[in-house]
Amino acid sequence: MKSSVVAAALSLLVFPWASQAWAAPAYKSADFTGGLNNVTAGLQSRLTAAGYDATLFQCFSCGSGATPVGGNLIFDSSIPVPPSPPNPVLENVFSISPISGVAASDVFTFAVGPIVLHIGDAGVQGGPAIQYNNGVFNGIFFAEDFTSPNGTQTLRFNAQGPTFSLIRLSDRGILFSGFIDISATGGLMNLQDFPPAAAIPEPEIYAMLMAGFGLIGFVARRRRISPK
Repeated sequence: MKSSVVAAALSLLVFPWASQAWAAPAYKSADFTGGLNNVTAGLQSRLTAAGYDATLFQCFSCGSGATPVGGNLIFDSSIPVPPSPPNPVLENVFSISPISGVAASDVFTFAVGPIVLHIGDAGVQGGPAIQYNNGVFNGIFFAEDFTSPNGTQTLRFNAQGPTFSLIRLSDRGILFSGFIDISATGGLMNLQDFPPAAAIPEPEIYAMLMAGFGLIGFVARRRRISPK
């Protein structure tokens, strides 16, 4: 009975905190950005024919009206990033997989203005992946087929490393093309542990733990020496 009381007290004091503070996160989350290449009048007519509002797709250098391009992902942090020179590995691709208990929209999202794609969509071809070139982020691999907003065309969004495009499958006619930012100032941004690591305990926490251990020892000793 005494040992079970002590064990229960220890578990209440130590294990909830330890499981949060010392558990190594298995994943990391990050964001990426990009932009569209110049969307010409011809491409705008194709977007309109597919049922899109062509004014929502502006070129990358159109200032405040530019189409937002980018997304977020969660990837396995236990996979080492390829080495940088002098031992270069030119290209390495690592898959982004579904995570139990995490929504597909949190695991992977790629958005070009009103077009928002996820890892769990029905038309995904294969699955998303991260590409590295000489140890540096070099874009995303991702392909998905879906029906145009007006239901008249089957479209394919295709990201290949640092570039992406949206085409009609019927004739391979392009609707737009763009790029993923892999520059020194871009690349993967807001890189952090997922789920976020617990904060390092303050000194007061250690003091409370020591006081708790002392109290447990005092109670156990009193019970041991108390008359039967």
